[in-house]
Amino acid sequence: MEPSGDTVRPPRAMLAFTRQAFLRDDVPRLAQLTTALANAASAVESDAVYALLTANPVLGDGNALFSAAHKNLMPAAVLDAQTLAAASGVLAAQVADGHVLHLAARYLLVGVALGTTARQLATTATPPDPAGSGIKAFKRGRPAAKAE
Repeated sequence: MEPSGDTVRPPRAMLAFTRQAFLRDDVPRLAQLTTALANAASAVESDAVYALLTANPVLGDGNALFSAAHKNLMPAAVLDAQTLAAASGVLAAQVADGHVLHLAARYLLVGVALGTTARQLATTATPPDPAGSGIKAFKRGRPAAKAE
């Protein structure tokens, strides 16, 4: 994937199957190949998106994606309930065209080392399943932890 301005363009590829491959009964191997290619494409896409986010590119307005001008830049802090609440407050207070957007976090992206902490925080913030199964359900507006 190639970053281009504010977008990421996917690569284009085509896989052709020959008549001989079908006659040799190579269909299971072809299925494995397509699965491997799909997994590789997913990894490339993930890497490209994270590279774009960590590069903090300059957007069309001349400011970096994460900047004081966009009011989405916070000081580094330990991931805990207080800092997560502060970040949620900053997100909810985002303004566009003079109107407060009241945005709610949908995902909490963290590195692998913080995955358990993030899941605990996201799960604690979500009420238990009303069916009484003991499984906590993620509701709209509650962050789901993603560790990569």
